Amino acid sequence: MRTEMVPHLQSSLSLWRLTLDSELVFAGDAGTTEASRPSLRRGIEWSNRYIPHNWLLVDFDVSVSRAQFTGSDRPWRAPIFQARSDRVASLGVTVKDLGPGRGPCMRATSARGL
Repeated sequence: MRTEMVPHLQSSLSLWRLTLDSELVFAGDAGTTEASRPSLRRGIEWSNRYIPHNWLLVDFDVSVSRAQFTGSDRPWRAPIFQARSDRVASLGVTVKDLGPGRGPCMRATSARGL
């Protein structure tokens, strides 16, 4: 779902689901990846782009997801993935060229697991 109801703000909300027949997992002892059990991933993402002035752009995104093995030998104990980032937020600010003598475009970006 996408909206531009608020002036100068583009906002979208996405719900997603992904079913995989086999999940690649990292085998630390061998230093490689190997095929594992089937998995189910699902989540929600909220993306925002705000342009209050023609020289300023602000991006803000939030993502929440869940990943779980589904084809366990013991279905009642299908674990949630241990090494994961299930909540992530990012913020970016762009200041465009402000004119002669004020310098070029500047950008700052930050992302963090919550």
